[in-house]
Amino acid sequence: MSEEHYGNESTAASGYGEEQHLREGPVDDGDQPAANDLHDLFSHADTREIFYAALTLSREGLSRAELETALANHPALASTVLSPASCIDILIGKSALEQTVRQADGSEISTENFVVQIESGATTKANGTLVVRSSNQAMDVVGEMSVSNRLTAMFGDIDPEMAGLYREALSFCASPRTLKQIESLISSLGYSTSPTRDRETVYASTVMNTLAQTGAVCWDGGWVLTREGVDALN
Repeated sequence: MSEEHYGNESTAASGYGEEQHLREGPVDDGDQPAANDLHDLFSHADTREIFYAALTLSREGLSRAELETALANHPALASTVLSPASCIDILIGKSALEQTVRQADGSEISTENFVVQIESGATTKANGTLVVRSSNQAMDVVGEMSVSNRLTAMFGDIDPEMAGLYREALSFCASPRTLKQIESLISSLGYSTSPTRDRETVYASTVMNTLAQTGAVCWDGGWVLTREGVDALN
């Protein structure tokens, strides 16, 4: 997916600077609620996990700089061409992240009011820290998109025997595993990893890509459980 997919909401397209971050507010999408927009954003496989991570990390509020750093170090960033700043800007534009300014005394005010104070000479940029926090609507969608819920839905769509194989693969990925190691696991369970007449064929890449769609595993030097995957497995 290119950044142009999101139009002016991406940093690359709009050239956001520090002053624009302060002035940025929700994009007017008419009567469409933020939740509907988020369902659409989560429909893209290459951005789903990084958006999920951003909203989960921002549940209690983080400085924008802290969130950008956390996303830069998150394995899900490798799946998208978007930068951490672009991800944040998109979610702010969809009203999924709310942005405020934390003042020196610890209180928070809207970015609009902070800009007014700067322009009136009452304060300076140095006296405020941009804070982002997930909106209530966004957290409702995050709850629906939890790894546990996605795994439950996936297991409900496949036959019980195959579900057992997928559970074995999840447990196996408590430590980073190569595709070759996962193929060996599948073979040990009685399946073939290449076309054959006498055994059902199960491709390791299909198993892992399916599990990755649930957010339970990611590639980080090997296929490994995500933090949410560990919680769901337990």
